[in-house]
Amino acid sequence: YIDSRDVEADCRRVGVPLAEAAARIEESGWARDIYQIGPSLSFRPVKNAGNLVKACFAQRVLIPGGGVNGERIRIAPPLTIATEALQRALEILLSRLSA
Repeated sequence: YIDSRDVEADCRRVGVPLAEAAARIEESGWARDIYQIGPSLSFRPVKNAGNLVKACFAQRVLIPGGGVNGERIRIAPPLTIATEALQRALEILLSRLSA
C-alpha cells in the first residue's frame, strides 16, 4: 500500500478537514487544549466527553475518548477513509458539540 500510494497526500487530505474542525471548535469555545497535528485531532470538550462519544455513536459515528479520566476526544482516522465519510463524521461531531 505504501509503495503504491502518495501517503503524504493522504495525510494532507485527512489533515485539512481536521484542521478546519479544530479551528471551528476553538472559535466557538466548545473545547480546551486543542491539538491538531497532521491527520489527528485531540481536544478536551467543555461538555462531558463520555456523553459526546455516546451522542456521536447514536448517529453511527465512532469518536474515541481518551485521557486519564476519559476527558479527551482523540480522532485519528485511517488514511484510507473516504473524504465524504470524514466530512460527515466531522459534521456530526461539530453538531453534537454545539448542541
